[in-house]
Amino acid sequence: MKKILLMTVALLACAGGARGNEAADKALIVRELNDGCAAFISGNAKASISFYLPSVLVFDVAPPRQKDFAMVEKFNQQMLDMVVGKPVCVYEEIDPVILTPEYAYSTSILHTSGKLKGGGSFDFRERSTDIYQKVDGVWRVMHEHNSVPVNVITGQADLLSTP
Repeated sequence: MKKILLMTVALLACAGGARGNEAADKALIVRELNDGCAAFISGNAKASISFYLPSVLVFDVAPPRQKDFAMVEKFNQQMLDMVVGKPVCVYEEIDPVILTPEYAYSTSILHTSGKLKGGGSFDFRERSTDIYQKVDGVWRVMHEHNSVPVNVITGQADLLSTP
């Protein structure tokens, strides 16, 4: 079903192109993502994913690889429960593309870090591709794919790759 939906979005983009106020729509997408980071920093796991549709499907870097809305919220809460103080959450790049008045996608690079209660820390960058549907005037993520670069020589994830 998701594959058919994604193909439909691609066909709509080729057929019609974006209409309306593209700059305003791009700004709304950027704001939604940044608001999610702000909510994560403030410790609100539920608000940190408020830009997702309830039916979202996320292919993530952390197990389990495939997550639904409730699983992403639970994962974010687990991360917040392990952090001492406020974590870092910042989008270093966000590039939204408006396909039609109802569909868009974005690519982004997200940097997160923080200190853990056990004395350790985390610090990584991930790449995200999001597909959006505009619902009641608000852009919502319907599908997300996250990844980290891999050093093909060592086979190790490059968690600190810079844009």
